[in-house]
Amino acid sequence: YRSQQPSTLLINHAMLHARNRGIKYWNWESSPSKESGVYKFKKKWGSIDGSYKIFVHPMRNEEYFRQQGIKGISERFPYYFVFPFNVLQPL
Repeated sequence: YRSQQPSTLLINHAMLHARNRGIKYWNWESSPSKESGVYKFKKKWGSIDGSYKIFVHPMRNEEYFRQQGIKGISERFPYYFVFPFNVLQPL
């Protein structure tokens, strides 16, 4: 059913619902790159680029994440931003 684009219908419904409730901004979150299909899909909806910062409040100490490493975190939490990998570099 992918070719029938059911996701587009759901997104449109959610956007209309949000607009009717007075919501003016839709957060798509980030895209991998400006060349990605995800980025181009968002542009078709009239999206504009913006910047944002992420605040991370780890629920464990930093050493735990260092021990897990990038590979361990990625395997345990696929598709989630858990901890900034650039902080995991050895001190």
